[in-house]
Amino acid sequence: MASDSLFGGGGDTVGGGGGDTVGGGGGLLDAGDRALLDSLLADFAGGPAVDFDGGKLLNGTGPGGEKQGALIPGPGQLEGPITNGVVTMNVDIPAGTGLTFSGKDGQTPAAAESYLNTAIGLYFSPNVDPNSDAGQQRLFLTGAIDDLLGSLGGGKDISVRLIDFLGKTSPGSLHALTTTASSQQAFALLDSSGNYQGVDSLAGSNEILIDVGTTKGRQVFALALGNTYGKTVVMANMEGAILGGAGTVKVSGNAPIMITSDNQAQNITGGGGNDTLLGTGNDTMAGGLGNDIFGITAKGNYVITDFNKAGDKLYADLGVTTIDQLHAKITSVATVGNSLVYHLGPDISVTLVGIHAGDITAAMVKFTLS
Repeated sequence: MASDSLFGGGGDTVGGGGGDTVGGGGGLLDAGDRALLDSLLADFAGGPAVDFDGGKLLNGTGPGGEKQGALIPGPGQLEGPITNGVVTMNVDIPAGTGLTFSGKDGQTPAAAESYLNTAIGLYFSPNVDPNSDAGQQRLFLTGAIDDLLGSLGGGKDISVRLIDFLGKTSPGSLHALTTTASSQQAFALLDSSGNYQGVDSLAGSNEILIDVGTTKGRQVFALALGNTYGKTVVMANMEGAILGGAGTVKVSGNAPIMITSDNQAQNITGGGGNDTLLGTGNDTMAGGLGNDIFGITAKGNYVITDFNKAGDKLYADLGVTTIDQLHAKITSVATVGNSLVYHLGPDISVTLVGIHAGDITAAMVKFTLS
């Protein structure tokens, strides 16, 4: 089913700027957002959309019984609870930003892994070259899913959600908000000539909060960061998160979390719990409070900004199982400013900010996550 009919109308086209389409019923969608929604909601059962703090919320099920829905951007900040299956997501989203969600409840780790691999696989061509950039990204995502779900043990209490984002970034020259279709309340920023300039996403915070609160069971979220446009995704009370695409995330609260990622550049900040942050690529990581584990799991240039030698650990998943084998891979160690930099050949570097030669001991290095 086309997203137009689900959100209450055929939408209105704003002149100029390539003929972008404004979604009916309280939000603005461009062609890319529209394609994402049409793909997600092709066999959707549910609706119609309801008002949500100035935006529009759609909630229902997909053809395989998965929970699906979308929150369409409004002219202002969106804040409130979204109950989707057994999961309640309390969201706080800047103006001009929305999200899509899909997933299943009551899953075993194996079933959740199968669902995520299938859902994320739809982002890639079925004939993608495994040696291409896209093929490598998919390979790393598969590994990230396996690492996280494989760490959760047994049980059938996992709720898994795939989250993608809608809306665009700063429109450039700001002008007053203009109601382009008063009956649908679709808002856009127009320049002095009436050309489409984007949505007003500058008001309020530059953070997207998703808090699953006291939802029962274990919550695993896969976040497609490619459409966050410089905003920080703040996660709270999740058991685990899988990151796809370049972007920035941080953890709120003291609940421990395990975060895995693909091979894109991510900025990852833990919270107050004992977090496990598995970098894969050119990642910058901060653990926050707690005794944290920082994973070095593939080629890339890693920066760890707050390694605490009193309680944090380094996890080396580099084909070695002993400290002697790891030492043999280290080709240089240097002090650069206030940081200690390890090079493991030409393709891997690890920068520990605030750490000096002699601070790192064998006891701080792990080769398994158990």
